[in-house]
Amino acid sequence: MDIGANIKRFMGDRTAEQRYASFDYCFNYFQSFWEGGSTADIATPENMLLSCLHLGFYLASWGMFRASSDLPSQSLKQFEPVVELIARTPSDAWAIDAHCYSEAACYKLISTAGDIQKALRHPDGAWPTWTLATKVMLGVFGNVPAFDSRVVAGLRKTGLTGRFGFRALRDIGGFYEDHREVIEHHRECTLDFATGQPTHRPYTRAKVIDEIFSSKAGAKSAPSERSATGHGSGVPTGPVSEAASHADPPDHVSEAFVRYGSRALAPDVRVHIYRSLCEPGGAVIFDHRRVAAMQALSSVPPGDRGR
Repeated sequence: MDIGANIKRFMGDRTAEQRYASFDYCFNYFQSFWEGGSTADIATPENMLLSCLHLGFYLASWGMFRASSDLPSQSLKQFEPVVELIARTPSDAWAIDAHCYSEAACYKLISTAGDIQKALRHPDGAWPTWTLATKVMLGVFGNVPAFDSRVVAGLRKTGLTGRFGFRALRDIGGFYEDHREVIEHHRECTLDFATGQPTHRPYTRAKVIDEIFSSKAGAKSAPSERSATGHGSGVPTGPVSEAASHADPPDHVSEAFVRYGSRALAPDVRVHIYRSLCEPGGAVIFDHRRVAAMQALSSVPPGDRGR
């Protein structure tokens, strides 16, 4: 793979007016709070509107306001819950990048993505995809590539795992280690909105890797957004054992974990269910009644389910 050529193809002649610069402005905005040690201020009444505007325009500019999405049917107010989530996200999650995708870091990324899905969930809409969750994470934290159809296709073309989850993140971490020198070389600085000139803030390693695989995919080979990401693909949020993490379950299994509140289950019960579902034929025993029974056995109050 010619990584340098892929990045050049993605970036083209970068200017402050091109739509991809929307990432720079969004990333600059949120990172300025983290660098200043004031992430709680992201969601203050004085900053909430601007925070929602930055996030919303970046997502629109990066293709998340298509007609098939629920986002265009709502106002900027829909982003308030996720902005509040961003404001209280621990500093160690902000610091993760592809050079440090340890097991613990990967699970934290998966957990953060699940929290974002829940924060963006509209009562009358479809469950937010991993594509949307990871695009938020890329634009705000820069700690994970956006698992959209092009990146997923690029990962698969390279022989890496394309479904968002533990294996995919560890594959990306390994890819960074294999190509560390060239990735570090291409960490250009973001553009400043006021001047159009480079800032002091370099792209994260995950952002460069996003560029590489997005370009690698090629327009004709990228699968549809829905088929590439689905609803709730990847491993379940929350901790699972090392044994349970070796295989990503089918999409509908992971979706069930998110929809029916895997975090409400005791860890040992959650791992037991996950292992069962990863076995041949296991998914057929997973339904509403079984989950309700497991929740009762783990002494979870009904009002806490799914939180």
